[in-house]
Amino acid sequence: MFGSELLEIIGPAVAAGLMIALTHAPLGIEVLRRGIIFIDLAVAQIAGLGLVVGNMVIHDPSPWLIQFIALGCAVAAGLFFRKVETAMPERQEAIIGCGVRSNMGFYLLFALAITSSVQLVGVYVVFASLILPALAAVHVKRPYLIAWLCGVAAVLSGIAFAVAFDMPAGPVIILSYAAAVLIIRGIRIANKKTT
Repeated sequence: MFGSELLEIIGPAVAAGLMIALTHAPLGIEVLRRGIIFIDLAVAQIAGLGLVVGNMVIHDPSPWLIQFIALGCAVAAGLFFRKVETAMPERQEAIIGCGVRSNMGFYLLFALAITSSVQLVGVYVVFASLILPALAAVHVKRPYLIAWLCGVAAVLSGIAFAVAFDMPAGPVIILSYAAAVLIIRGIRIANKKTT
């Protein structure tokens, strides 16, 4: 069933999906802890704006230059959100949709990871991979393990389902993330009832 040609096609998708699931799980847990759920969308929009402006201003830019512009805009967004956090914490919600409390390193790492991921898999898959595994890991003893398991299960099952039924992988992976969260939460609820 899985010939070498099929593996050549889905192998990079599986690798990218797993990388994103494993890197976004801890970031998502931190995002929920800080209450900054919409920061990924804000950073992605600012990086996207940088891409558009870069393509308008620079005639036939190289892919490396475009990537540098996107990452530069994302880092600038991270610095901006950190500055807003320290200067006007009560207005942070109005600026990105929620309140924030923490350090510069998180914002820079977040900006770089999210910008690269959005270009690879799109904003919806990034949002799902960031928030849904973190939701599955709320109030558990080992949140990183649960979030990683949720992400890996969602990516593998989503890609397998998309291939088996010839469906677009992005939306199927998003649904797989949602299903994985519901299954994990359901198991946790069932375990609480039996104990």
